[in-house]
Amino acid sequence: MSTIHVLLSDETRRAALRRLGAVERTTIQDLMRYLVTDDRTAGVAEHLDSRTLTIRLIHDHLPRLAEHGVVDYENPGDGIQPGPTFDDVAPFIDPLERSESQ
Repeated sequence: MSTIHVLLSDETRRAALRRLGAVERTTIQDLMRYLVTDDRTAGVAEHLDSRTLTIRLIHDHLPRLAEHGVVDYENPGDGIQPGPTFDDVAPFIDPLERSESQ
């Protein structure tokens, strides 16, 4: 499996990237609001308390995306923005979601 597919295999990571594609810079708090209101991730957010979801974003999802240059993220207080390889990954987000819904 390619790195892109591994990175996009998680709905929370895809949602974070959708949000970044729409706003170009975001915060943990904004991502949390997006995750609980987005139709595709509301079910995931519903099963996790906000603290657990925040911890997963900060310690798993965002660092994993940052490691591959998809997002620029070093400190939760500094915000999150697209990284140098964001444009390489972005075209794969929507096609993956369309194929999962079929």
